[in-house]
Amino acid sequence: MKLLLLLFPLLVMAETKINWEHQNPGCPLNSICHSDMGKKRLLWQKEMENLKGDSKKQTEVLNKIRQDLGIPFKVWAKSLDEEDKNIIRWDSPCKNHLKNDDKIYLAEVFIKNLEELNSPKIIGEKAFILNEDKILTYPIPRKEYPLYLKGPDLVFSLYYEGIYFDLKISPQGSLALLSTPAEKYDLEEITCPKKLIGHFKKFNNDNFYVGYFCQAIYNTESRKYQPILIGLSCP
Repeated sequence: MKLLLLLFPLLVMAETKINWEHQNPGCPLNSICHSDMGKKRLLWQKEMENLKGDSKKQTEVLNKIRQDLGIPFKVWAKSLDEEDKNIIRWDSPCKNHLKNDDKIYLAEVFIKNLEELNSPKIIGEKAFILNEDKILTYPIPRKEYPLYLKGPDLVFSLYYEGIYFDLKISPQGSLALLSTPAEKYDLEEITCPKKLIGHFKKFNNDNFYVGYFCQAIYNTESRKYQPILIGLSCP
């Protein structure tokens, strides 16, 4: 009887562990995720964890990881079916995304370049920066916000499955993993410039975004702050 009492908690723990794991190893909990994507996630984690060497060597390895596997990039997605095996997705917690005729999902993709986001099934978030009299547009990861500008490039520090990595995105659409840790600068809340608001409203003609906010982001090359507007699709 005592043996059974000792074994019962272990059996419960084992069952609980099984219930909390995805059927495809490497796939996120509660996601719709093909086995190939689970394998890619595990391989990406392994490669990033084994990153060693000096800055030059790390840059070479990081470029190879991007070229071979891609970079995990959080997006929104819609109109998905069983053929979309390269898009990991979850149900969105946002009420405005749960329309039966046009459901929107939280999603994750691996991309080697930003052109891969140009799919009718992927909705990428955008940031807009006022650069003197011009407005620069940047694709950015869902619900992630940049640390600073380095010239025209946005720099992010991202956390993915226990791994921190830094990402640079240019307004021309290129992206790169950084071998040196990103610096940290405080972003200041500001009133949105009218020019940015007008541009954003024209961009948001399908009303996917339900709001927006603005901050002043520091440019390490010009040593000045610039206004940045980011849309909010899920309040």
